[in-house]
Amino acid sequence: MGQVFCCSDRPIFTESTKRNRKEELKIFNDIKRYDFNHSLNSADSFEEFLMRHLTNDLGLPVGPQVAQVFISEFKKFMFLAKMNIQEHQNENLAYASIIDIHKKKKAVKSIVAPPMIDLVWRLMLQHERLYTDF
Repeated sequence: MGQVFCCSDRPIFTESTKRNRKEELKIFNDIKRYDFNHSLNSADSFEEFLMRHLTNDLGLPVGPQVAQVFISEFKKFMFLAKMNIQEHQNENLAYASIIDIHKKKKAVKSIVAPPMIDLVWRLMLQHERLYTDF
């Protein structure tokens, strides 16, 4: 998406590509800076909540560094999921006339969260306000 190649291996970036990259970078930075503790009603931080509910292979609670890695990876995954949704929406708009003409359905692309990211997601869902604010 966004890279145009012409007679060489060097990408040629159009104005729309640059604008898309700026928008993507803004979205990524917004997600990266999001503070999960902002929406929690409890005295515990989201990191502490994860440490109580996630365990390692030995069944022991994970430490703060591991919880931070999970939070960071979760944010990266959510960015990728958002970009996947936007790309699919853009493809639907671009190919709407072709689909109408040929009456074909396009397959929906999806991405699947790795198991540990899925656990963080499920724990996040337990805090409805946290999930809706994010």
